[in-house]
Amino acid sequence: RGYNAPGIIDGTALSIDPPTGGDLKLTFADVAGTYEEQNSSAVNPFTVVEGDNIEYDWHIQQNGVPAETFYCFRMVKNDGTVINYADYPQLRTSSFTAKTQNWRFYSDVNNETPTASMAAENTAPIDIANGSTTKLRITVKETENIARDDVRFRLQYSEYADFSTAYDVHSTTTCIATSTWCYFNGGGSDNAVISTKVLTDVDACAAGVGDGCGTHNEGVHAATGFRHENGAATEYEFALISGLLRANAVYYFRLYDVVQDIPVVTNTSESYPSLTAVGGSLAFDVTGLTSGESTEGVTLDITSTPTAISFGDLPLDTDYEAAYRLNINTNATEGYKVLMYSTQDLINEYGRPIPPIAATNALPASWNDLSNGCLASMPGCFGYHAGDDSLDGSVRFGDNDTYARVSSTTPEEVMFSSVPINDTHDIVYRLRITELQSAGDYTSRIIFLAVPVY
Repeated sequence: RGYNAPGIIDGTALSIDPPTGGDLKLTFADVAGTYEEQNSSAVNPFTVVEGDNIEYDWHIQQNGVPAETFYCFRMVKNDGTVINYADYPQLRTSSFTAKTQNWRFYSDVNNETPTASMAAENTAPIDIANGSTTKLRITVKETENIARDDVRFRLQYSEYADFSTAYDVHSTTTCIATSTWCYFNGGGSDNAVISTKVLTDVDACAAGVGDGCGTHNEGVHAATGFRHENGAATEYEFALISGLLRANAVYYFRLYDVVQDIPVVTNTSESYPSLTAVGGSLAFDVTGLTSGESTEGVTLDITSTPTAISFGDLPLDTDYEAAYRLNINTNATEGYKVLMYSTQDLINEYGRPIPPIAATNALPASWNDLSNGCLASMPGCFGYHAGDDSLDGSVRFGDNDTYARVSSTTPEEVMFSSVPINDTHDIVYRLRITELQSAGDYTSRIIFLAVPVY
């Protein structure tokens, strides 16, 4: 359509006759025509003769035409007579150009229109725990006055503000325990138009009517039939659930234009939505077990306390078992390890030891193994069994009858998880002496190291 520019009068001559140098913009123009904002043009202001080239200035405005479309233009005489051209002026309309603006996270995910905001508009919520659900409302502004049918956005996340590494949010069908962010089935149907806007920079939207009403998004889908109007600031919603978040990590979110296969950038002076995961935590304690309890295939003979195991006076040639229960709770992104070592072997006041069995943490053996277990030729034996059947890359303590010596030099793994977890396992200690073992009070000190992995 014609455009009315302020300060210029429709039909004004572009120059005098002959034209002043610089007034006409086309190199082959000889005679000044007129500036025009509407049909039909004013009468030619100057006489022209055959062979003269007249320059006109038509001020037009793109008014919501289809995206990425070529248009050709021509002038015709007022009576409709066609003027022949060697080349028609042409242009191509811009692409639908979406940019994000205001945003806000909400915790009441089952409401179609959320009201329980997690932070102020354009402010990142903090302390987001694994398994938290949230709704993101975000404004998408079309900036090139181009409408788009079948608009669809998907959501991406990154730990980098520049999205140098970006990942798609998982659909509900592909979401697993170790997924970082997944879509969630919240209030409002996927792809349905939202009923009410909640952000301050959105166009009109009430009862699902208005250019500001975007869609609910709860999954990854193809184009849907929704039309984003030209120049509209439209509000969209994404329902999410957090999975395996890295402690203290900041997660940034951006939209991705599915139709054009390009990321959606922020508008001028705007920011990407973001939030911060809860800080790292680890709780670890040791509890004693009571004589007569059964664990890891044995019935305990000795009662332990959280700080001590006293085997007391032992009869000869008899196996005695005691145990500790290790409890750990951590949100560390990659789980934890518990390591164990002793300050020394079991040694009496004369410096004589009860020998540890030969089997090691890396290669435990049966208690009565003829090579690495408690051998008949030994004056005594001491070893342990780790109750965690699946250590880091190994099931070496998977059988109950697997024992190892307690290292007095190197902390060795006795519990493991690769994910955040509330975990409990028992450590069984086994002791036997024969008449060849020297009398005395034998002592050692066992150290546990609980290590979170981020």
